[in-house]
Amino acid sequence: MLKKILVLLFLVPLNLFAQQGWVQQTSGTSNNLCCVQFLNATTGFAGGYGGVLLKTTNGGASWTSTTSSLGTFYQVQFLDANTGFAYTASGIAKTTNGGINWLTISSANDGGYFHFADINTGFCISSCTAICEKTTNSGANWQTLGSSSGGIPGSKDFVYLNDNNIYAAGWDFYLSSSTSQARISKSTNGGLNWSFVYYAPMGLYNNYVAALVFPNERIGYGVGLEWSGTYSQYFYRTTNSGLNWVKQHISNQMNSLAFTDTAKGWLVGLGGAILYTTNSGANFSFQDPTINVDLQKIFMVNDLTGWIVGNSGIILKTTNGGLTPVETISSNVPSAFSLSQNYPNPFNPGTKIKFQIAKTIAVKLTVYDELGRDIETLVNEQLHPGTYEVYWNGTNVASGIYYYRLQSDNFVDIKKMVLLK
Repeated sequence: MLKKILVLLFLVPLNLFAQQGWVQQTSGTSNNLCCVQFLNATTGFAGGYGGVLLKTTNGGASWTSTTSSLGTFYQVQFLDANTGFAYTASGIAKTTNGGINWLTISSANDGGYFHFADINTGFCISSCTAICEKTTNSGANWQTLGSSSGGIPGSKDFVYLNDNNIYAAGWDFYLSSSTSQARISKSTNGGLNWSFVYYAPMGLYNNYVAALVFPNERIGYGVGLEWSGTYSQYFYRTTNSGLNWVKQHISNQMNSLAFTDTAKGWLVGLGGAILYTTNSGANFSFQDPTINVDLQKIFMVNDLTGWIVGNSGIILKTTNGGLTPVETISSNVPSAFSLSQNYPNPFNPGTKIKFQIAKTIAVKLTVYDELGRDIETLVNEQLHPGTYEVYWNGTNVASGIYYYRLQSDNFVDIKKMVLLK
């Protein structure tokens, strides 16, 4: 078995990037932040309670703040540095000067989560009345396309891929005053008609699908909260454009998710929880932001660079996909490369792995299961000569035998470790 795994592991390419994890930025506000969006690696926006809107043009190194009378910003979407739309406590609004001034453009309905395909064409679904609307003139006028009787949930998220693939996630308010269903609905004709493609068993009032993301037309993921005697947190997955959904338990209540391709994704939620997967959610590992604040929204511009916003004005940034920082134990130059046995072993839930690097070089340390599947990359960066140690937290994987591999230039070593829960 070990020989088969060794062959498999040699096929994994070695990538290079700086190792920092998630780093807190200075937001300049203590208001809870609900949304974040970046146009590129430098220009981005974040909004939240009290009508606070933050803008950065240097990747978050500094943020400027404006306050709007529209109230809480729940969602922002900027098409360029000046033109943007927002779902606020006063409805949907538009800015043409980078968020300095806003004009309410929503119709008689209360507004809701939305998507603008271009400067003129946009869709929204009411957060309460479950009505889908469309504009073709940048929000000056809105046309009602469908209503709750047509299979639309009260909206907590909205995904527009094209006119044949539009999704809304949320709940059904209309079962009774104390019960609801977590639901996902879809339109295949530009929002004219809708049907539910996922709905949970009826439960207490705040059952809902909190967020959706589709890396492509067929593959989609979501997170939500459902009641079945007790509340359970779920991760949802579809591989056939929403026709069928598979759900799996996850350890924390999640509010948002981001996938940069069909395999690699991040989930963020209550208590500072950040979950990370490189295999479409088959396995998740924890990324530690070292804070205990509820996280509300994540936005990734690529595999490495992204931002998370949350309560109390928290903004976190990563430039390496949030991977676990590696600790320098000694800067003395070793005579050779080496990989030590993890300690403790067996372990529950975490263990430390020590290794030595004899010259400045790109290094990759990866954990695999018995079948050779990539579970988590612990180190992937250029290191200087010295002795290093990294911690692996196995809380979110099953008991069993795992392998960890150190690869650097012509050096490769693999060792076995045992997780006992």
